[in-house]
Amino acid sequence: MGSELSKRYDVDKDATGSGGHGYQWKSYQATRKKDGLEVSVFVFEKAALEKQLRNQKSLFEKVVMTARRDVATLANLAGIERRQLEKVRAAAAGPTSLRDAMASAALGVGTAVATASRKAPPGCLQLIETLESRQAIVFVGERVACSLGNALHKTWPGVASDKVPSHWRDGAFTTAEVARGAASLADALQALKGAGGMVQRAHLGVSPESIWLTKTGDWRLGGFGLALSIPAGQYGVASPYFANEGAIGGELTGEPRLEYTSPELTKNGDRVAAPACDVFSLGCVLWEVFTGSKALQGCDNLYGHRSACSRLQQLDPSQLPSLVRDAVSRSLAVHPQSRLDAAALRGCPLFHAPAVAALKELDALPSRDPSLAAAFLGNLTSMLDSGADVEYRECFTDRTLLIVVLPSLDACVRAQPKLCAPAAPALLACAARLDARAFRKSIQPILERFLVDAAGPQAVLAVVEHATLLLDRADASWAAKRVVDALARALRDDAGPRLRDAALRQLASSDVLDAVIAKASIAARNGVSSRVSTDLVPAVCRCVASKTCALATRVTAHKALAAALDRPPATPPEVLMRVVLPALRDSVRLVHGQPALAMCVLGCFDLVAKRLPEQSRILRDVLPSLIPLLDEKALNARQFDMVAGRVEAMLASAIQARRGELDSPSSVQPRMSAPDPFRATPSPAAAAPAPVPRAPSPAADVYRGAGSSHASDYNFGAGAMPGDPLALTSASHARAPAVPIPKLPKPPAPAPRRRGPPARGPPKQQDAVWRPPGSSNGGVAKLTAQLAAEDPFAAGNDPFASGGASAPAFGGGASVDPFASVGLSSGDPFAGMGGATNAPMPSMGGLPPPPGGADPFAGMSAAAPAPASSAFDFMNS
Repeated sequence: MGSELSKRYDVDKDATGSGGHGYQWKSYQATRKKDGLEVSVFVFEKAALEKQLRNQKSLFEKVVMTARRDVATLANLAGIERRQLEKVRAAAAGPTSLRDAMASAALGVGTAVATASRKAPPGCLQLIETLESRQAIVFVGERVACSLGNALHKTWPGVASDKVPSHWRDGAFTTAEVARGAASLADALQALKGAGGMVQRAHLGVSPESIWLTKTGDWRLGGFGLALSIPAGQYGVASPYFANEGAIGGELTGEPRLEYTSPELTKNGDRVAAPACDVFSLGCVLWEVFTGSKALQGCDNLYGHRSACSRLQQLDPSQLPSLVRDAVSRSLAVHPQSRLDAAALRGCPLFHAPAVAALKELDALPSRDPSLAAAFLGNLTSMLDSGADVEYRECFTDRTLLIVVLPSLDACVRAQPKLCAPAAPALLACAARLDARAFRKSIQPILERFLVDAAGPQAVLAVVEHATLLLDRADASWAAKRVVDALARALRDDAGPRLRDAALRQLASSDVLDAVIAKASIAARNGVSSRVSTDLVPAVCRCVASKTCALATRVTAHKALAAALDRPPATPPEVLMRVVLPALRDSVRLVHGQPALAMCVLGCFDLVAKRLPEQSRILRDVLPSLIPLLDEKALNARQFDMVAGRVEAMLASAIQARRGELDSPSSVQPRMSAPDPFRATPSPAAAAPAPVPRAPSPAADVYRGAGSSHASDYNFGAGAMPGDPLALTSASHARAPAVPIPKLPKPPAPAPRRRGPPARGPPKQQDAVWRPPGSSNGGVAKLTAQLAAEDPFAAGNDPFASGGASAPAFGGGASVDPFASVGLSSGDPFAGMGGATNAPMPSMGGLPPPPGGADPFAGMSAAAPAPASSAFDFMNS
């Protein structure tokens, strides 16, 4: 049995309820593997009962037969034929030969299974399949929580205390809940009376332990082990029970419980079992549930039962609800002819009250037509509202929401995902009434189905519109994952405008965004990654830069982005630079005469400027994007002033920050000049010579201007050419030491030798020096003389030389020195610049020295200048 059952179902290890005759049936929650159907496995342990009734073998056999008849009747109601049950029972009896034993060992004991072929009558427990072994009788039925006896009497035989369903531990039933259950039992009794062509039966065991409570709180009639079949056309049959006058009451007797037995079954003489007996038993159950006390008390034996029946007239019907008083009172009539039948009991006004009808409709919701189910779900939201009628407020308590409404909604959206959208308002109305603990246990799993694609955009819209409530009640991990998923899905490109606008409005709200960030930060500690900056902010930026969104949508998107920019955890620096700034630049290009959008862009850029790590980035990343807004013609005067004011403030802030950097002592760097081709780079190992103090040069006034008040003293020290602006340095800096003139670059390599056979004769020696093309050794002197003749500083060519033939005449042909007015006694314009006075200029490639011996280039370097190979090379340098 165990192996066959485990192949088909995943069964919990612990029982959650017990019921049936003597509470011998234990119910275990299970799930069918092939389709995930939620079921209950009912187990009658023969081995445990045998141990309990070790010295009462006859009672043991009587109780076992009762359990088998219970399964046989349920199987018959579910369409299982008798021969199938006999096959199951034969397999449980064990093999009759060695060959059968080997087959049973391979397949397992009790592997024969009988499966239902139809639904049970309304109100009866639905059997799905049955199997049996030597140790136990097992059948699989619809999912139940426990028995009515467990919840009503707070008795849980065979159930661990920590496994008792919390919703049923107190046993507090509402009037509408009891009326719904009683209506279901009335339907079951009506079916047992032969309705629909079924065999007429008398149950005879209606009691709290034979009534099972479904997961939605409805009642199902079980415990058919004492039922008797009634031939067609007859009122009843002779009862085999209570034939012994010494019969005693109790739970495990193999006979009906006396506290719920009708008077005609215990009277002296002919005892007739008929359907009217079941109506009396149901009346006793309803009296106990409504009033909290039993209608028949002191039923320890037959005499006590008969005495209690004689006192039924003394019961006070005022303890019952007004709409059910007449029905229950007439059900408890001593004479069977005075009692209501099952059909009349089903017509009780309380059983048809609007609240009871709503509960019945919830039970049938998964199998309803989608249009009818959607219409009912639309009305259910108003029933759950706090301003609903008193009847609905009394019906839909928090307990009813947990055991009736939420399981029904869950089954509904499981069976028909398209009903998620109509069911969302009712589900969220339940969420608003329940506390956070109940929300996380019962509502979060249902909301998971609202975020699948099959649920549709309307279901996502309901989640988005109630994001504040969900973030308040949900745990951090679920909120950081599911609520963010819903918001990101609402911002996708294929989402509708209504869904997108709802998500943007929620993100623009500081409460929602703060809650999302807070839940994400808590979830991050538990290993759940935050998706606010990776999913939500990029989705908002897409709406900001979208060309297809309406103006109102884009304005709301900018508000949502501004809220995110105001919260650094939502927009870290990498997201700010990589995602936000490009989106805002694209948004500037889309302003196009929309002043409201321009102001939103300005506000976002203002927040970006406050978040940038460096003020210099304002000049590069923010101000270039804001400048076009100054030219936006749609802005009025006030709006333009706002744009201009922010631009000026950002620019002033950036300038002030830059000046602060420049004025900081740590930021002062030596002024770097361009490389001077006339200066050789000194060797790092060579020690710089001490600067030689020199007197101020009168020639400096020519470049600086006589009487100039400039604070800097330009340095015309050694090694600087006069008039070279790159040589002007501050007087506060030390004068650079003179460096030698660098050597000229090497002449180009000789042309490669042509290929071919070697020339005859001895090889010619290559020239040691470079020659101009087409020249010989004798042509160098000629070229040097030609260049010397063209030298402007050669003798006879100096325009400033006194007495020169080519000197221009100033003032009537008199020879005037233009530098005499500045106090120079020599005609050398470079005199006094630090060089040796009138030192003869060395010969440069054969050039004669200038007349008078004045060298204009003297003093340019402390070291002797490198001799140039020719005047042509020098001029090229």
